[in-house]
Amino acid sequence: MQVERRHLSPIENELLFSQWCQRREIKQFLLDGDDTIWATVEIFREFASECYKYLEENAASLTRDQWQASIQEVNDAMFKTHGVNPDRWGHVMAQVARENGLSNDVRDAATKILMKIYDKPPRFLDGAEEGLAFLEQSDIPFGVVTHANHDWTMRKYHWLKLSRFLPWDNVYMVDENGHKTGESWRQAMDYFHVSPDKCAVIGDSPRSDINPASQIGVRHCFLIENPTNERWALHNQPVDPTTRKIHSLSELIHLGEEYLTDQNPTF
Repeated sequence: MQVERRHLSPIENELLFSQWCQRREIKQFLLDGDDTIWATVEIFREFASECYKYLEENAASLTRDQWQASIQEVNDAMFKTHGVNPDRWGHVMAQVARENGLSNDVRDAATKILMKIYDKPPRFLDGAEEGLAFLEQSDIPFGVVTHANHDWTMRKYHWLKLSRFLPWDNVYMVDENGHKTGESWRQAMDYFHVSPDKCAVIGDSPRSDINPASQIGVRHCFLIENPTNERWALHNQPVDPTTRKIHSLSELIHLGEEYLTDQNPTF
């Protein structure tokens, strides 16, 4: 739903947002982290590209595009069995090495390039800081639900100075060896002491965020569709028509403006 933007003060936006949430009985917002608040796909692509280039130059059996196709195929399969655990890259490259006759030295060097992913600070997605600051000022509690492990999550928390917006205790980590499912979202909601029907979920992945949350009874889901941040293809799935699609978290600032004209208490 598009609404005409009004010239409202920050306090007015906060009050209207609170009224919008109250009308829909929303007691808590839960946000995915990677590629919802900060950009990680671009970091993965950067070092994957460096890895393909290295292999093309040091293992003449395949072209760069062929190395890319080989690694992506193995990685997609390993994601299903190993989740987002960074150790997955060692298993990926071990299989790629076996299939393509790579030496141990080249295999290890390629794996080392891929592990640089976890050493580079991500950037905030456009509008994310503004959206987080707005939520922090509002009277609606919010937390982050991430699939990344403790160490990488802690790094990102400090790199981005997320303590400005929420305490570390408001970051819930799903098992990195598994997948975000309805059950893991339910566990996150239990952690935050909120029931699914009183919770709003924001994420970039239909597969890992929106659909699992919807399946356990979350009625208010927001799918981030940032045109500058392409999601992984394996996360693409159809979503319920009631899912709201937004470009950034900053759109939450103006959400309450609908309260001024919307006489229908539905979504």
